[in-house]
Amino acid sequence: SSSAAAAVRSASASSFYILRTCPIQLRNEWNQGRFGPGASLSLFQLSSGTNAVISATAASTVCDEWIHEPIYLVNRVNMYNLWHAHEDITHLFEALAVLNLDVNRDVKLLFLEQPSRLPGYADAIWQTVFNGGKDLEYMWTFIESYKERGVKRLCIKRSVWAAAAVSNILQRGTQVESKCKNSAVLRAMSDYILQGFDLLNMKNNINDINNINNNNNRVMNITFISRKPFPNHERVGRGLENEDSVIERLQRMKDVFVLKVDFATMDLREQIEIVRNTDLLIGVHGAGLMHILYLKPSAGVIELIHQTRSNAYHYKNLAAWCKLLYEGVAMNQNSVIENNVIRAADRIITQIRRKGRT
Repeated sequence: SSSAAAAVRSASASSFYILRTCPIQLRNEWNQGRFGPGASLSLFQLSSGTNAVISATAASTVCDEWIHEPIYLVNRVNMYNLWHAHEDITHLFEALAVLNLDVNRDVKLLFLEQPSRLPGYADAIWQTVFNGGKDLEYMWTFIESYKERGVKRLCIKRSVWAAAAVSNILQRGTQVESKCKNSAVLRAMSDYILQGFDLLNMKNNINDINNINNNNNRVMNITFISRKPFPNHERVGRGLENEDSVIERLQRMKDVFVLKVDFATMDLREQIEIVRNTDLLIGVHGAGLMHILYLKPSAGVIELIHQTRSNAYHYKNLAAWCKLLYEGVAMNQNSVIENNVIRAADRIITQIRRKGRT
């Protein structure tokens, strides 16, 4: 919406760097970290291994070849944590909104890290939503393609630098409760990503009973995130030892359908589709709760708070920014009092039914 776009522009004016016809010396300004430590380090290492030089320079600069289309340069710090992956995605969304760029027409994405043998957990978003379904392209292979054609000095007319992930709006105030209770920026980004996956206006399909139109009578979908190790990982921290007992108690509640999910075994689109059908999302504090971003506006969240995360407000704030119902339930070591979870679930479901949230 226009209001969301205005909010994005207002909130993002200083979130990235734009280089236009500005002389850059790769080994001094970039290496001094003026454009973020991750980006400068990657480009410095890149330049030392190839004869091609990437630069945003004045028109008088002598170059073998110029690239005139905008290039968005991103150095992803943590591709294997869904929360941190969304920090980089948020920067990209803000940049596109502020610069009024279309990823399918106006701008090219280049990743500064070396290609990984394992895909990042959010690669499906980068590829499907922001790269037209094409394979991701990395600076290393991009440079080599020009080098093979004899290009020794390659110049980029206009480049957009992603800010360091830790400067992202998601990271601000994670140690304190946010006063912001509604973020047009995140709502707009969520809708944009859901639209890219063709999931924005989907209908419930977890169970057929949910086709009942009366919100006071319909079955509520509860999705419980089972915290399991990701592929190629032997263990996971902050596990819930009495998970099965909690789920069994939830299943006894009236007019609910409980779905236990192990997101580590699913592709990202499938995960988001399940979350989009969810009325109440329950999970231990961890990156899986980043899916709060994709819940429908009527939904609620129960965060099981491990004692090591008692002062971490990542997901309470995210729920507030997405204008969702939220309850936090404290854990004791690696278990939780089942009655506390049931009471929290009952309160949220009662509010959903009472307010007729759909």
